[in-house]
Amino acid sequence: WHLIEKAPGVYDWSNWISMIEAAGGAGVQVIWDIFHYGSPDHLNRGSEGMIESYASFAAEAVRLHRAMTGKAALVCPINEISFFAWAVEVGYFPPAGPKRRGWFK
Repeated sequence: WHLIEKAPGVYDWSNWISMIEAAGGAGVQVIWDIFHYGSPDHLNRGSEGMIESYASFAAEAVRLHRAMTGKAALVCPINEISFFAWAVEVGYFPPAGPKRRGWFK
């Protein structure tokens, strides 16, 4: 996600398009990891805007995949979600601190 959305709502799919094409050409079915340890720099992970932005990005990703392949995308919405939730809870991932505990849940 952070490699595709460099500005709010502006997506550069070129890298992912080449991956979709390569997978299709090789006959490989991929389970795409939509959010893998990186959100766009313009977002605050703890804000409600982050959720809306991610939902928009994920929706665009699956629309693009279907438009290119004619098939529904197989996706992992958030990589290792239990680790991500734990890391936020203990302050490993920002935003951190006692007042921010549980924001991800």
